[in-house]
Amino acid sequence: MVAKPVVDALQAYYELFVNPDGVQRNELADAGHTFPAAAKGLQDCGKTETPFVGSCGVDGARQMLEHLYGAFGAQATGVRQGTLVHFSQASYATAADADGFAERGWLYVPAACSGNGTAGRCRLHVAFHGCKQGASFVNDAFVQQAGYLAAADAGRIVVLLPQVEPSFQPLNPNGCWDWWGYSSAEYATQAGPQIAAVKAMVDDLLGSGEPERAGP
Repeated sequence: MVAKPVVDALQAYYELFVNPDGVQRNELADAGHTFPAAAKGLQDCGKTETPFVGSCGVDGARQMLEHLYGAFGAQATGVRQGTLVHFSQASYATAADADGFAERGWLYVPAACSGNGTAGRCRLHVAFHGCKQGASFVNDAFVQQAGYLAAADAGRIVVLLPQVEPSFQPLNPNGCWDWWGYSSAEYATQAGPQIAAVKAMVDDLLGSGEPERAGP
């Protein structure tokens, strides 16, 4: 569990860089260390167990995305409308000298965002998994269960889900994104190697280069 003072410090950190009114904090008193989702059939919200996605009656992914981008249309029902693909992360990690990147990441493209002439009407969002939530631990459980894909359909948002994996050199046994400096002293800045690698992925998706892709 993350101690409350750490969360308080993180909130204060964010508020240094943006208007504090733009930072929204929601607390669920009975939740475990879990990503809150609204879908039925997930593990109980109060559990702190892999894959750390709980049925909390709160669509955390959609709430976050609507907070950032504004209200979406009606939630799509039935079969997911978009395409989820694997892509190679190797060239990005190598170019940025970034430690800990998994071989592949995920990209979700809603049906409304695929095909000619649609890209200008869609947004791009990067969703970072938590510790022990990468594919090395849970395969695609976080990707499929957290609620980002359904929210992406409703909001016309392409979602990039890059992946890191556990390592002992540098010391990152839980497969966390670098939030304390294991990869570089610049980890929290634009010069951070992981951030630089993800920025290169974003640049390619926005059309400034050609991403290296691989099938499932």
